[in-house]
Amino acid sequence: MNDKELDDLLSDDFLASLEPEDSSVKDPLDVPDYLPNDENHTGYKAWKAIKYIKSIKEEMIKDYREVADSQTPKSLYQIYKSEVGREIERAPQNVFSGKASFCEPLSDFLDKKNKELLTLFDEEQALLKVERKQTGSRGKRKDQVVYEYQQMREELNALKHQKAKDMLDLAISRLPLDLQQKLKVK
Repeated sequence: MNDKELDDLLSDDFLASLEPEDSSVKDPLDVPDYLPNDENHTGYKAWKAIKYIKSIKEEMIKDYREVADSQTPKSLYQIYKSEVGREIERAPQNVFSGKASFCEPLSDFLDKKNKELLTLFDEEQALLKVERKQTGSRGKRKDQVVYEYQQMREELNALKHQKAKDMLDLAISRLPLDLQQKLKVK
Protein backbone atom coordinates (compact mmCIF):
# COMPACT_ATOMS: atom_id res chain seq x y z
CA MET A 1 0.00 0.00 0.00
CA ASN A 2 1.53 3.33 -0.95
CA ASP A 3 1.21 6.68 0.78
CA LYS A 4 -1.48 8.01 -1.56
CA GLU A 5 -3.80 5.10 -0.86
CA LEU A 6 -3.21 5.51 2.86
CA ASP A 7 -4.00 9.24 2.63
CA ASP A 8 -7.23 8.42 0.80
CA LEU A 9 -8.24 6.00 3.54
CA LEU A 10 -7.55 8.56 6.26
CA SER A 11 -9.50 11.37 4.66
CA ASP A 12 -11.60 13.77 6.73
CA ASP A 13 -14.83 12.17 5.51
CA PHE A 14 -13.67 8.73 6.65
CA LEU A 15 -12.51 9.98 10.05
CA ALA A 16 -15.76 11.93 10.52
CA SER A 17 -17.77 8.80 9.78
CA LEU A 18 -16.05 7.02 12.70
CA GLU A 19 -17.20 9.61 15.23
CA PRO A 20 -20.63 9.06 16.79
CA GLU A 21 -23.36 11.55 16.06
CA ASP A 22 -23.80 14.38 18.54
CA SER A 23 -27.39 13.46 19.35
CA SER A 24 -26.46 9.98 20.54
CA VAL A 25 -23.47 11.18 22.59
CA LYS A 26 -25.32 13.72 24.73
CA ASP A 27 -27.06 12.25 27.70
CA PRO A 28 -29.90 14.40 29.00
CA LEU A 29 -29.41 15.39 32.61
CA ASP A 30 -31.51 13.44 35.02
CA VAL A 31 -33.17 16.57 36.34
CA PRO A 32 -36.04 15.70 38.68
CA ASP A 33 -39.57 16.71 37.76
CA TYR A 34 -39.89 19.19 40.63
CA LEU A 35 -37.10 21.36 39.13
CA PRO A 36 -37.25 23.43 35.98
CA ASN A 37 -34.61 22.67 33.36
CA ASP A 38 -33.28 26.22 33.70
CA GLU A 39 -29.64 26.50 34.75
CA ASN A 40 -30.24 29.91 36.36
CA HIS A 41 -33.02 28.66 38.63
CA THR A 42 -32.05 28.52 42.32
CA GLY A 43 -33.44 25.02 42.80
CA TYR A 44 -31.54 23.73 39.79
CA LYS A 45 -28.31 25.33 41.01
CA ALA A 46 -28.81 23.83 44.47
CA TRP A 47 -29.48 20.39 42.98
CA LYS A 48 -26.28 20.55 40.92
CA ALA A 49 -24.34 21.88 43.91
CA ILE A 50 -25.49 18.93 46.05
CA LYS A 51 -24.33 16.48 43.39
CA TYR A 52 -21.00 18.31 43.05
CA ILE A 53 -20.37 18.49 46.79
CA LYS A 54 -21.31 14.82 47.14
CA SER A 55 -18.67 13.82 44.59
CA ILE A 56 -16.05 15.84 46.47
CA LYS A 57 -17.06 14.29 49.80
CA GLU A 58 -16.90 10.78 48.30
CA GLU A 59 -13.28 11.42 47.33
CA MET A 60 -12.55 12.82 50.79
CA ILE A 61 -14.04 9.71 52.41
CA LYS A 62 -11.97 7.40 50.23
CA ASP A 63 -8.81 9.38 50.97
CA TYR A 64 -9.46 9.42 54.74
CA ARG A 65 -7.25 6.62 56.10
CA GLU A 66 -7.85 6.97 59.84
CA VAL A 67 -10.23 5.11 62.09
CA ALA A 68 -13.01 7.49 63.10
CA ASP A 69 -13.33 8.64 66.69
CA SER A 70 -15.08 11.45 68.53
CA GLN A 71 -12.71 13.97 66.93
CA THR A 72 -13.63 13.01 63.35
CA PRO A 73 -15.52 15.92 61.77
CA LYS A 74 -19.05 15.23 60.54
CA SER A 75 -18.35 17.53 57.63
CA LEU A 76 -16.29 14.68 56.19
CA TYR A 77 -19.38 12.59 55.46
CA GLN A 78 -22.25 15.05 55.63
CA ILE A 79 -23.35 17.84 53.29
CA TYR A 80 -24.55 20.85 55.22
CA LYS A 81 -27.20 23.17 53.88
CA SER A 82 -24.81 26.05 54.47
CA GLU A 83 -22.28 24.43 52.11
CA VAL A 84 -24.89 24.26 49.38
CA GLY A 85 -25.85 27.87 50.10
CA ARG A 86 -22.21 29.00 49.81
CA GLU A 87 -21.81 27.07 46.57
CA ILE A 88 -24.78 28.77 44.91
CA GLU A 89 -24.32 32.08 46.78
CA ARG A 90 -27.77 32.04 48.35
CA ALA A 91 -29.04 31.79 51.90
CA PRO A 92 -29.73 28.12 52.72
CA GLN A 93 -33.01 29.07 54.43
CA ASN A 94 -34.36 30.38 51.13
CA VAL A 95 -33.38 27.21 49.29
CA PHE A 96 -34.44 24.50 51.75
CA SER A 97 -37.04 26.12 54.00
CA GLY A 98 -38.83 28.51 51.66
CA LYS A 99 -42.34 28.30 50.31
CA ALA A 100 -41.27 27.33 46.79
CA SER A 101 -42.43 23.97 45.43
CA PHE A 102 -38.87 22.65 45.13
CA CYS A 103 -37.80 23.29 48.76
CA GLU A 104 -39.15 20.14 50.40
CA PRO A 105 -38.14 17.68 47.62
CA LEU A 106 -34.70 19.30 47.47
CA SER A 107 -34.33 18.89 51.21
CA ASP A 108 -35.30 15.21 50.84
CA PHE A 109 -32.74 14.87 48.04
CA LEU A 110 -30.07 16.32 50.35
CA ASP A 111 -31.05 13.87 53.10
CA LYS A 112 -30.83 10.97 50.65
CA LYS A 113 -27.34 12.02 49.53
CA ASN A 114 -26.24 12.41 53.16
CA LYS A 115 -27.42 8.85 53.88
CA GLU A 116 -25.44 7.59 50.88
CA LEU A 117 -22.33 9.40 52.12
CA LEU A 118 -22.77 7.99 55.62
CA THR A 119 -23.13 4.47 54.19
CA LEU A 120 -19.95 4.93 52.16
CA PHE A 121 -18.14 6.29 55.21
CA ASP A 122 -19.26 3.31 57.31
CA GLU A 123 -18.09 0.88 54.62
CA GLU A 124 -14.67 2.54 54.40
CA GLN A 125 -14.38 2.56 58.20
CA ALA A 126 -15.28 -1.13 58.34
CA LEU A 127 -12.41 -1.85 55.94
CA LEU A 128 -10.02 0.12 58.14
CA LYS A 129 -11.15 -1.62 61.33
CA VAL A 130 -10.60 -5.15 60.04
CA GLU A 131 -7.86 -6.59 62.17
CA ARG A 132 -4.94 -7.58 60.07
CA LYS A 133 -3.29 -10.80 61.10
CA GLN A 134 0.38 -10.32 61.79
CA THR A 135 2.55 -12.49 59.65
CA GLY A 136 6.20 -13.36 59.80
CA SER A 137 8.32 -13.01 62.89
CA ARG A 138 6.84 -9.74 64.12
CA GLY A 139 3.81 -11.42 65.62
CA LYS A 140 5.85 -13.96 67.58
CA ARG A 141 7.76 -13.83 70.82
CA LYS A 142 11.54 -13.99 70.82
CA ASP A 143 11.74 -17.53 72.18
CA GLN A 144 9.39 -18.76 69.42
CA VAL A 145 11.52 -17.13 66.75
CA VAL A 146 14.74 -18.60 68.21
CA TYR A 147 13.19 -22.09 68.43
CA GLU A 148 11.94 -21.95 64.81
CA TYR A 149 15.35 -20.75 63.64
CA GLN A 150 17.10 -23.62 65.42
CA GLN A 151 14.66 -26.14 63.91
CA MET A 152 15.16 -24.75 60.41
CA ARG A 153 18.93 -24.81 60.86
CA GLU A 154 18.83 -28.49 61.88
CA GLU A 155 16.59 -29.34 58.89
CA LEU A 156 18.93 -27.48 56.54
CA ASN A 157 21.98 -29.35 57.84
CA ALA A 158 20.12 -32.69 57.52
CA LEU A 159 19.22 -31.81 53.92
CA LYS A 160 22.84 -30.89 53.17
CA HIS A 161 24.08 -34.23 54.52
CA GLN A 162 21.35 -36.12 52.67
CA LYS A 163 22.18 -34.37 49.40
CA ALA A 164 25.91 -35.08 49.86
CA LYS A 165 25.19 -38.78 50.55
CA ASP A 166 22.84 -39.01 47.56
CA MET A 167 25.41 -37.35 45.32
CA LEU A 168 28.14 -39.74 46.44
CA ASP A 169 25.86 -42.75 45.96
CA LEU A 170 25.04 -41.53 42.44
CA ALA A 171 28.71 -41.02 41.64
CA ILE A 172 29.57 -44.49 42.92
CA SER A 173 26.75 -46.06 40.92
CA ARG A 174 28.23 -44.68 37.72
CA LEU A 175 31.66 -46.20 38.38
CA PRO A 176 32.67 -49.58 36.96
CA LEU A 177 31.56 -52.58 39.08
CA ASP A 178 35.01 -53.48 40.38
CA LEU A 179 35.55 -49.96 41.73
CA GLN A 180 32.02 -49.86 43.19
CA GLN A 181 32.71 -53.01 45.20
CA LYS A 182 35.98 -51.66 46.52
CA LEU A 183 34.38 -48.36 47.64
CA LYS A 184 31.38 -50.04 49.27
CA VAL A 185 33.50 -52.45 51.27
CA LYS A 186 35.53 -49.73 52.97
